[in-house]
Amino acid sequence: MGSREKKLTLKLLINKESGRVVFAECGKDFVEILLSFLTLPLGTVIRLLDKHSSLGCMDALYENVEKLDLKCLQTEACKSMLLCPRSVAERHCKDLKIKVDNLDPKRLYLCLKWDCVARVHKLFSSVADARCPCGSPMDKFALLWKKEASCDGGFCEGERARFLVSDDLHVSLASMASSFSLLQEFGIHDVSLLQEREVSVGRHEDTLVQCIHGVETAAIQA
Repeated sequence: MGSREKKLTLKLLINKESGRVVFAECGKDFVEILLSFLTLPLGTVIRLLDKHSSLGCMDALYENVEKLDLKCLQTEACKSMLLCPRSVAERHCKDLKIKVDNLDPKRLYLCLKWDCVARVHKLFSSVADARCPCGSPMDKFALLWKKEASCDGGFCEGERARFLVSDDLHVSLASMASSFSLLQEFGIHDVSLLQEREVSVGRHEDTLVQCIHGVETAAIQA
C-alpha cells in the first residue's frame, strides 16, 4: 500500500450571512506552498492547470509546443525545457509538505562516455537527452541536491508560527491586531455573524488551482 496523502489543516472564519471566508488561520506549511507559487515558471503553471490557466494565448502556445515537430527544435531536450521548465528556487521548495510541482527531483544528466565527462567536454545538462558535443545523448544522471548551510529549504521563519491568509491571499502573522484589522476591512462588527470551520487540503483537491483563485474557493470546496 502507498503512503497516505499528506494533508494540511486550515481554520476558517466565515461570514455566515455572505458565506464568504474572512480569513484562514494556518501554520507555516500552508504559507510556504502559497509562496512557492511565485517561483513556478510559466510553463509549469500552464501544465499544472491542464492548459486552463486563462493567461491570454499562453495555453494555446503551450499546446502548440506539445505538437511541434522536433525538426523545428535543436534537440528533443528543448521541448522538455519548454514544457517542463525547472524553477530556480526548486531547492527551497523540495521539503514542502504538499508538493505542487510533480516533477522528479532535479538531476544532472551526463554523457555515457567517461572521457567526455571527465576530460574532454566536461559538460552536464539539467534536461535529459540534451546532446553532448560528441553527438551522444546526455542521459546518465546523478541527483543534484547538496546540503548547504545557506539553504535549509522553505521561505518562512519559525516552525510554530501562525499566519492569517485572507481570501485575496494577503498573508500576515496571526495576532489580535491583524484579526481585528481584517474584520474591520470586511465591515464585520458583530462576531455572532462569524462561523469557525476546519478543513483539510491536499494535492488531490487541486490545491494549486483553488489557492490561485483565493482561499475562499480553496477552503469551501476542499
